[in-house]
Amino acid sequence: MRPESDVPLRERVLVVEGRASASALFYVRGAFPKELPANSEILFISFAYADIPIGQVFDIAFPTDIPQSVTKTHCEIVAVTQQYATPLDEIPHGWKTICLVKFEEDIPGIIESLPMVNGWYENRNTVSLCDADVWRLITAEAAVDWIKVSREAHEIAMRHGRTAHIYAAMLAEKAQSAGDIKTAQFWQAVSRSLTSRLG
Repeated sequence: MRPESDVPLRERVLVVEGRASASALFYVRGAFPKELPANSEILFISFAYADIPIGQVFDIAFPTDIPQSVTKTHCEIVAVTQQYATPLDEIPHGWKTICLVKFEEDIPGIIESLPMVNGWYENRNTVSLCDADVWRLITAEAAVDWIKVSREAHEIAMRHGRTAHIYAAMLAEKAQSAGDIKTAQFWQAVSRSLTSRLG
């Protein structure tokens, strides 16, 4: 078990691999309500970042590789199963699942344009679902100047040695507490860079 509160904010993203094909639905349809809600889709979901309860809401959708191309939405996890059509009361941490997702208004084009798939791993052009705070962190990180990160990591490593990554993480927390997301993302990137050098 892994509650969402144990997951760093930036990692709270649910990745959608595709829409369930008629062939896939043949095997799992019994796990879902007989009458599907309006504006809903049955979606193949990648590995869950935490235990995600039925009723969890997401308000942002974006192509996983292009977070700047955002679609505002409001969607809710209504039902969950896996390949054996057993209804689940949550999306278990680390599981790939098949979920009934209801959209408050029309199904957004970014979801409608996903291919129909028979299973996981068939589509690499995934869509990510998250909330607005997570999306802001992701887009701020995408804008990080990695040359500057590398230079700063080198400078801090020279001054702080093997504890440099801890120092950078502390600076990230300080910036986060001050509400400076861009600076926090920069120092988190520096800390990750330094941590990878310890190996």
